[in-house]
Amino acid sequence: PSVNIMETPRKASIFTKTLRLLGLAAPEPVPKRPDALRMGVLGAAKVAPTSLISPSNEMESIKIVSIGARDIKRAAEFAETHGIPKHYGSYEEVLQDKDVEAVYIPLLNGNHAEWTIKALEAGKHVLCEKPLTASEFEARQVEAAAKKSGKVVMEAFHNRHHPLLIRIKSIVDSGELGTVKEVHARMQFPWLLSRFLDPDTSIHWDPAHGGGNLLEAGCYCVNAIRFASASEPVSIEDAAPLAIIPGKAETGIRATLKMKNGVVGHLFSNFKGNWLENSLRIVGTKGELFTNNFVAPHMFHYLNVSSGDGTKRTEKLF
Repeated sequence: PSVNIMETPRKASIFTKTLRLLGLAAPEPVPKRPDALRMGVLGAAKVAPTSLISPSNEMESIKIVSIGARDIKRAAEFAETHGIPKHYGSYEEVLQDKDVEAVYIPLLNGNHAEWTIKALEAGKHVLCEKPLTASEFEARQVEAAAKKSGKVVMEAFHNRHHPLLIRIKSIVDSGELGTVKEVHARMQFPWLLSRFLDPDTSIHWDPAHGGGNLLEAGCYCVNAIRFASASEPVSIEDAAPLAIIPGKAETGIRATLKMKNGVVGHLFSNFKGNWLENSLRIVGTKGELFTNNFVAPHMFHYLNVSSGDGTKRTEKLF
C-alpha cells in the first residue's frame, strides 16, 4: 500500500501504558482516513491487543477490519471487545476477505512461516510477530514467497522504530563512540513471574511449536546485536543453554557471535532470572553507550553515553 503509516502516537502516562500492557485499557479510536490500511488478524492471541489493536486505535492510517480464530465464539468475543466489525471461525476466511489488505500474525512461533506464506499467496501484506520463522529453512521459504508475491513481509520488532533506537543508530553512525567493537544485549525475567506466565507445562516450551527462550525472547537480543553492529553474524563463537526443561526447550541461553564486520556480540537471555532486565551496551574505541530498556522503550527508558573525551550524559526519547 502507498499509505503512509509512520504516525506519532499520542503521549500517555506510565500508569496508562501499564494498563494497556496488561490489556486493562485501550485508547479511544481516532477517525480513520479513507485510504487507511485495512488489516485482519489471524488468531485471538493475548498479545494482539497490546501489539496491534491499541496502537492502531491511535492511528488514522490503520484500520482493523476482521479477526479470525479457530473457535468462532472466541473470535466473536474478541471482535466485540475490540470493536472489530467482522469475525470468522478460521484463519482462511480472513485471507479470503477481499476487504483485507494486510494481516497480522500473532500465532505460535511454529505456525508463523505456514501462515505468512499462505497470506502472501492470498495477496496480503504481512506483519508477523517475532520470530518470523522457527528455522533458516522456513525463512528461505518465506523469502521466496514474498519475492514471488511482490508483497511486504515485516517481522514485528516494534522497538526498531522507536526514537530511542533511532537515536542510538545516529550516535553510532556519528562516530562519537569510535569504531564499534562489542555489543552486549541482555534480557531476563524473574523466575516467579515466568513460572506464573509460562509454567513448565506451557506450549511455549515445546520445541515442536517453536518454543524455548531463544525464539521467545533471545531473538530480541540477536536482533539488537545485528542492529547495533550494522552487520550479520558469520559464526557462533560460543553458545550454551542456561537450563533446559526435561523433554522440552531451553529456559535461557548465552552466546557469543562474531559479526561479518568484526564486531563481537554477546547475548544473554533468561526466563528464570533473579530480576527484570533488558539492556543494551555498545562499546567502541572512543566511548560507550548503555540503555536500560531497548525492548519496550515506550514504557520507560534512559540512555547513557560516555564519550572518549570523558564527558557523560543521559538522554530520554519518548
